[in-house]
Amino acid sequence: MNQIETYNEILNGSSYLALATSVEGRANVRVVNYYENPVIPGVLYIRTKKDKQKVAEFTANPVVAFSTIIKSKYEYIRVQNAIIEQCTEPLSEEIKMAFIKREPNFVAKKDGTIFFAIHFQSASVTINPTSPSLTVKF
Repeated sequence: MNQIETYNEILNGSSYLALATSVEGRANVRVVNYYENPVIPGVLYIRTKKDKQKVAEFTANPVVAFSTIIKSKYEYIRVQNAIIEQCTEPLSEEIKMAFIKREPNFVAKKDGTIFFAIHFQSASVTINPTSPSLTVKF
C-alpha cells in the first residue's frame, strides 16, 4: 500500500479528530467529527454551532492542528499548521449526506450549524509506534 492509500485508509477508518487551537498563548483541544472529500485532498470539513467557543477561536487565530483518534490499531494522522475557514459557499449534498451518515441525528441538529474547511499541505502518517512517520504532501 502506498502513502496516499494508507492516509485514506486511516481517514476512512476514523470518525473523529482531536482539533487544537491556540489564542493568546492558551491552547484548547476538542473532539469533532469530520468529512474528507476524496476529490479534494488536503481538505477536511467539520461542522459546529455558530455560538460555540471554537468559532471565536478560529476567527482569532485560524492556524490549527489535529490528529485522528486512534481506534484499535496504533495508526493515526497528524497535521500541524493547517488553516481553518468558514465555508461561505453552499456545501454539496455529498458533504451533507456524509455528516448524516456518520451522525444520523445531524438533520435534526442542523439549525444554527455552520461548516468549516481545514486546509493543509502535508500530513504525518503513523502506522506503528516503532516506525518513523510517513509524510504525505498534497
